[in-house]
Amino acid sequence: MCTVTYLPAGKGFYLTSNRDERHTRVPAAKPIVHNVNGTKLIFPKDGTALGTWIAMKQNGDAACLLNGAFEAHVPQPPYRLSRGLILLDIATNPDLCQAFDTMDLHQVEPFTLVIVQHHHLYECRWDGSQKFLMQLNEHQPYIWSSSTLYPLATRLRRKQWFEVWQNTIDNPSQTDVINFHLQTGDGDTHNDLVMNRHNEVATVSITGIFVNGATANMQYFDLINNEITNVDFERNLQPC
Repeated sequence: MCTVTYLPAGKGFYLTSNRDERHTRVPAAKPIVHNVNGTKLIFPKDGTALGTWIAMKQNGDAACLLNGAFEAHVPQPPYRLSRGLILLDIATNPDLCQAFDTMDLHQVEPFTLVIVQHHHLYECRWDGSQKFLMQLNEHQPYIWSSSTLYPLATRLRRKQWFEVWQNTIDNPSQTDVINFHLQTGDGDTHNDLVMNRHNEVATVSITGIFVNGATANMQYFDLINNEITNVDFERNLQPC
């Protein structure tokens, strides 16, 4: 849940996430369609807290989580609720942004949440004491890197990689976007998009959402077991 990109695509979008995790964390379950409080969601399930870092609704709305807000914070456990469960709670609401805005986040660790709702793009941040919600231009690409792992200089370098990549490819496919997440870097294994820091923290998966018209698809690349999972929604174009 540590590197996320958003790309507009025709009448839809790509939302893609590299998940960097400690080797001691229980592996996640591959994505399937879940029924959460009466709402159908596709998501991979975290093996420890049973939440998720990325989810898609049947109407094409989606949300993706990164650890940290603006800058690295000092963890102060115990926390009241897992951020992955917070995401699921938000995703089951008809209005995801309103759910974030009204949710009690007291004693929840800081996070950034990227939301695509009814084709509009939002960035939601909780810094441990205050919420920040900003609507972004859904016609522009964006990249986020977790502030808990990547200092500002590294985040800016990754943004440059993203901009260079965009200039080298027209009308990228989902495969192109996944390859960007899989292959991009300058040989620094600590900070490449697929990273590995002494086998203690490493990129364990890449998850890509593609929504366009009646198409709603999630691709999940398990980098530990070298497995690929594809899950499609028969998309409900009405709000759900």
